[in-house]
Amino acid sequence: MENPDIFGTLPLELQVDTLKLLSPESLIAAIHASPALCNAFNSKGSQHLICHYIITRDMEKSIFPVASALYHAKLTTWTTDNSMKLEDKSGAEYTQKVVDFCDKHLKGHDPAAFDLGNIDLKMMLAFTKFHNVVPDIAELIAVEAGKHIPKARRPSEWARLIKCVYMYELARVIVPYLVVQNSNVDLTAWCKFWGCFAPWEAAGLELLEKVVPRLAWTKDGEPSGYRSCTEFWVNWGVRGLYDRLHGNTLATAAHSNVEDLREYPSCSLFDRVCSSRSTWNSSVGHSDNSLRRVLEIVRRFPGEHHAGPRDVYLWSELYKRVRMHSPLKGMERGWGGIFWPMEHTNINVQFCHCPRLKRFSIQDRRNLDSMFPGRYPTFDAMIQEAEAIAKGEH
Repeated sequence: MENPDIFGTLPLELQVDTLKLLSPESLIAAIHASPALCNAFNSKGSQHLICHYIITRDMEKSIFPVASALYHAKLTTWTTDNSMKLEDKSGAEYTQKVVDFCDKHLKGHDPAAFDLGNIDLKMMLAFTKFHNVVPDIAELIAVEAGKHIPKARRPSEWARLIKCVYMYELARVIVPYLVVQNSNVDLTAWCKFWGCFAPWEAAGLELLEKVVPRLAWTKDGEPSGYRSCTEFWVNWGVRGLYDRLHGNTLATAAHSNVEDLREYPSCSLFDRVCSSRSTWNSSVGHSDNSLRRVLEIVRRFPGEHHAGPRDVYLWSELYKRVRMHSPLKGMERGWGGIFWPMEHTNINVQFCHCPRLKRFSIQDRRNLDSMFPGRYPTFDAMIQEAEAIAKGEH
């Protein structure tokens, strides 16, 4: 006698609610084991509803846009031509493909307005499979950002750490090593990609790349043979970092000639972030240090999930320009220790040039509020001051 399917006695609504409470792995097991739950899952609109619920339950909202972009990027063939030069036809086609992709999948910055669309089981499983390995890598970045104690960090700071890992993998998929290592090619695609993110988000990648050399050495102090950030980036990405962290053997290198990679030991994602910083600040390299571009940047990234690093970015550009009779006058005292060595350069403040700023690309505003009580203006006050100064510069 066959065992009865007890779930078949439940109303459809309860069957769907039951499936929503499961983990992705348990969901697969349930719909294979129970005909009733399988029918409920495949009933009109239920698959989308259940998968959407599981993803929004297990992932931070600020991750949705970049996670969706990563999913679609992995379904796209970017380039397989190892002799590609961006000035020839294949290079032009690749560049246009990146531009179109960024316009379609990375255009918005507000997670609250993001729609996951008609997500199905395949997409949900791809999301969660990658997301399951991300927290362990994010914990390593947290050490570099001074946020290694879970109880001492806020959810928004954890979300920034998670997003940093996603950005690393997305950059690895969309902009291949072939493009990044060649400094003589047109960087339109690279700049287009980074233009979809805030400068403080890109700065977090250097914190991640500091983790790679530590993972590239075995526990007994012997080199693993994969000592280059470039080699991890090209061949293994986040999954390789995760496997290395847990002592697993790395898969065979995807690159046909690993020795070629070692000819470029300094090539890294962050190297190219620095070289394309004009994506965010068009005044770099020019005498015009207008705040107009800075205002444009910070306004592009609204919401509390950007508030901490966005505020310090704006203040780093503003604090030495405060007007004599400004309400902010006097608040700038003592900030040189945070923004050094920016004070001694001729370029606008960028996270990539100031070692002490990098950790603030992750941290919330409250960290600097406590360090400078009464001397850290609110975001609205800084905007008003920047607008007043910008008018004078015009």
